[in-house]
Amino acid sequence: MPRTSQQDFVDGMKPFFAGAAALFGFGILVLLVQLQSASFVQWDGIGVKGDTYEGVTTYSYKGESYSIDNTDVSASDHRHRPTTVWLSRSHPEDPEKAFIESAIDRWTDFVFLVIWFFGAAVVLVLGMVRLRLRRRRRDRQALTTSFGAGLDPEVVQRLLDERRRPPEPRTR
Repeated sequence: MPRTSQQDFVDGMKPFFAGAAALFGFGILVLLVQLQSASFVQWDGIGVKGDTYEGVTTYSYKGESYSIDNTDVSASDHRHRPTTVWLSRSHPEDPEKAFIESAIDRWTDFVFLVIWFFGAAVVLVLGMVRLRLRRRRRDRQALTTSFGAGLDPEVVQRLLDERRRPPEPRTR
């Protein structure tokens, strides 16, 4: 029974499917870890405005004032800096679960999460490109090696001569 193009596609893509599945699976694990991390509140939490002064960030939520240490700012810094604080949706009154916004942390989390899914897509695209190039090479080789192999050269020459001969004029 001859092979179908679907069978060729699946067989040619098996290693790429496996690689993409491994990357996708690792991406799911990273997502589950990210959901448990403290920095996840930057994506799903409640954002409140605060003020950082001398290494301490103060913010208020529902009329209550809270303070947390801001390790990114020195205690000798006497400037007031506006700061965004992210609170956990489950326990917004708990300052232990508050997270001071950090663009670097947010982008690092985003890239570390998305890179696995992007990598899986790239692996699949590379597999399809490789498969297409192999098919083209196979088709090109089939055309160059088998064209005219079954006909006698004398017959081919006679047919070509007949086709190249100008048509005979019609008489009325």
